[in-house]
Amino acid sequence: MTTLTNPDRELVLIEPEPTRFLAAVGAALEEHPTRAARIVGTDDRAKNFVDVVTLRYPEVDVATIADAAQLSGNAIVLVFETEGEALQKVLMSFVDAEGVTIIAPVTDWHYTRRPLYLITIPKAGTHLLYGLVEAFGYRRDVATEGEPRPGGWYCLEYTNSHTTARDFFVDFVRRQPHGGRDHPFPQTPTLFMYRNPLDIVVSEANYYHKDGNTLFAPYLAGFEFDERLLRLIDDKQTLGSLRDRVGAFTAWMDCVNVVPLSFEEIVGAQGGGSDAVQNALVWSLQLKLQVPGKPAAFAQKAFDPSSPTFESGQIGRHRELFTAESWDAFKRLSQDFMADYGYGADDPPAAMPRHAERFRYKLPKYLELGSADAPFVVEQAGTYAIYKYRGRYFPFTAKIGSVDLERMDDESREKLVWAPTLEMARLIAFQNV
Repeated sequence: MTTLTNPDRELVLIEPEPTRFLAAVGAALEEHPTRAARIVGTDDRAKNFVDVVTLRYPEVDVATIADAAQLSGNAIVLVFETEGEALQKVLMSFVDAEGVTIIAPVTDWHYTRRPLYLITIPKAGTHLLYGLVEAFGYRRDVATEGEPRPGGWYCLEYTNSHTTARDFFVDFVRRQPHGGRDHPFPQTPTLFMYRNPLDIVVSEANYYHKDGNTLFAPYLAGFEFDERLLRLIDDKQTLGSLRDRVGAFTAWMDCVNVVPLSFEEIVGAQGGGSDAVQNALVWSLQLKLQVPGKPAAFAQKAFDPSSPTFESGQIGRHRELFTAESWDAFKRLSQDFMADYGYGADDPPAAMPRHAERFRYKLPKYLELGSADAPFVVEQAGTYAIYKYRGRYFPFTAKIGSVDLERMDDESREKLVWAPTLEMARLIAFQNV
């Protein structure tokens, strides 16, 4: 895992207006007077801004660079890219840059302009992730009613973030009209939190049996810790083995729109990890989600011992609490799930998962929503039906009438009553039933 010698970094995102950019440069120079100014791009716009900065701050070394990879650090970097996807690619080229202040415009991918999904394995540090994204500025919206709103974080289903891949891709799809293909997940940024399964099962054994914590507490409350641990490692009757429970989430790591991150990276020195690794992880998330600020300020808010599910928050606790019998039970399980997450039973206590670096560099991709050529029903009641077609919602009632959306020409379709969101389509339908 990369460590930093000069992790003082900041992402500044402002509305794309020249005077605001110049003011941001001035503020950055006041805070870091020894940093050079570098402007990404060699077009006329970039060259003109070099002249503006030089005129205002003649003592500053200002230059354009064709590629962010040319930057060695200790700089104030200005990026003029105003399209979200393109800006993300430029920002991610600074994922390992040290001692930089990046000034870039607010785009359509700014964190306040898109929702965020969170997925976590139970006892993998769920509330650490909640705390971090709320420190970023996301609202705790949690449950989706209708469409998720920009600037809020949500669970994929219900009010907890522990949705397995099978639950969503198989069970949820089976229950939804037209396979739930209207769900915004494919085009929405998603963070997936995982942890060393050995520490997960220790945390389960310390938590699940306590009165009020889980509905299945009575199932475990009659056992001592070592007995609970053995049952949770390989419970064939009820809860499934550790491999069953944790392995059910591995497919999230393969989704192109999902960014996996581990407990070991996010917990920092307070949890037995590394502040430098924590800083690097948070910085990478800022660049991917387009969240302004300094990573160190966000990271210190993530570790919360007052969390309602906090047990110890430490890396490697299994090494203190596993008995020889526990190890034997664990090693009888197929170890494929451990390899999938990048852990080994013989790893040192503070080891980072083997895939962490690859995930930190991962550039998420988002699919198009509603691009299917065939219209389909997204909601239907006795008096109305709402169809979705090419990203638009068409409410049909007896008063509005109904047509064959697929056979209409574009000009005729433009004359129909439609709405950009499901909520607006509902309102139109209710007014016309």
